[in-house]
Amino acid sequence: MDKLSNIIALLNLAVQSHQRVCVVPYKRNGVKFLNVLVDLGYINYFMIKGYKVFVYLNDVKFNLNVVSRPGRRCYVTYGRLLKYTRPGFLIMSTSCGLLTHAEACVLHVGGEVVASIF
Repeated sequence: MDKLSNIIALLNLAVQSHQRVCVVPYKRNGVKFLNVLVDLGYINYFMIKGYKVFVYLNDVKFNLNVVSRPGRRCYVTYGRLLKYTRPGFLIMSTSCGLLTHAEACVLHVGGEVVASIF
């Protein structure tokens, strides 16, 4: 997930500098991560052109944080997900793919917490 942290850092810089378009490198997990952000409404859409992905941002201010790092992984079970009441979303890598914590609760699965967004 180290390659995903690069995408998260680029998105944070684009949001903080009020850019409309952000260019990130193409990664398969990165595209799945961007699909989750589109479903949540934090970005409008994205286009893949070669080895670059053009991300078109909303006017919505958000902050992405990397939770799991290569040296320190963070795993959450289904039971601990039910107790999560903080605002925002957790984006998790589960056996069903990249999901938000709400979708993981519906499917009764736990997994590795990749990022948090609020």
